[in-house]
Formats: sequence, structure tokens, C-alpha cells
Amino acid sequence: MQNDRPQAGSITYAGFFVRLTAYFIDRCILFIPLLLLRVLPGLFTGGSRFSFARDVFFTWSAADVLVYAAGALYFIIMTYSSGSTLGKKLMRIEVVGVQSLTQDSRDSRERKPSLYQIIYRETVGRFLSSALLFIGYLLIVVGKEKEALHDYLADTRVVYRFNDGSGIPEQELVPEQTAEDLPAILPMEEIPVEEDERKEL
Repeated sequence: MQNDRPQAGSITYAGFFVRLTAYFIDRCILFIPLLLLRVLPGLFTGGSRFSFARDVFFTWSAADVLVYAAGALYFIIMTYSSGSTLGKKLMRIEVVGVQSLTQDSRDSRERKPSLYQIIYRETVGRFLSSALLFIGYLLIVVGKEKEALHDYLADTRVVYRFNDGSGIPEQELVPEQTAEDLPAILPMEEIPVEEDERKEL
């Protein structure tokens, strides 16, 4: 079974199950707002010539297009603004650019993917990952850097967010020792010696 927990090392990539959990949390958060978007327009336009339930794009109705756009907008805005959706924040993971990882950067501004990368990742990339029985998502299990198809296409990766905001665990610093912290060294003649040891000397 794939280990999704953070490990010691330079970069810790988020695995399949932690990413699935984050996505499930996001979908739960979006469920009520997207349901209202789908239902409310139909209540006001149900009797008119234009119906939100009528197909306008292949087999998609206007309501389907509106719901998809709102969901994609959530992922785009959250990921671009902070690197993480609400689900990813709870799981302490974030989306970063591949270039920043090769530079081993801790600066969150340098690690941030471009707006184009995020839009492409959250729209075209996710659509392609979902095609053919979600094989694009299953690539996380076998990928060297646990990248899905949409990560590969957009040059992004998902890593654990540590205290400094990077996917790089902070090194534990050893406090500097001063002369006061060192044990006192007694002169040779002041070292207490047991009676038996004196006889041997």
C-alpha cells in the first residue's frame, strides 16, 4: 500500500489517498452551492422558451455548464490565491510548480504556479484525467513524483505543506553551546579519588 504520510527528505509528494480525501472534502463543501445553482435557475425559467434543462452543448444543459464553470472557478481561485483548496489545506498539501522544486525553493512566491498553469490544470487537465475510467488519476499510484495526468500536463506537483509553507521539512537546529553550558573541568589534584585508588597510585 502506498504511504501517504510525510517522510524525512527534501521533497515529500502527496500520494493518492491523501489527494482523494482532499478532493472529497472539496466536493462536500461545493455540494450545496452547486446544487442551488442547478435548481434555482430552473425555478425561474421553467415556463419560458429558454430552459436551463435544455441541451445547449452536446448533452450538457445550461445548468450543467453553469455548475461545471462554478466548480472549476472554485479550484482555480483557491489554488492560485493560496496554492490549496480548503480540502488540501485540511490535508496540509499544496500545488506547486515543477520549476520551483528543481530550484529547491522555500519562497512560496517562487513555488506558485502561473495562472495559465492552474487554469489548464483545473479544466483541460482534469477533463483528460477523468477520461477513460479516471486512468489519469490512477497515474498518481505509479508516478515517480506521484503526479496525475493533469499535473504532468500543467508542470505542477502536489506536495506536503510544512511549517514554512514549503514541501521541505525544516531541519532541526542544534542550539549553540556556550562556555557556561559545558561541564566544569576540575584540575587533576582536585578530582576526588577513592581511598583504594590512592593506594594503587
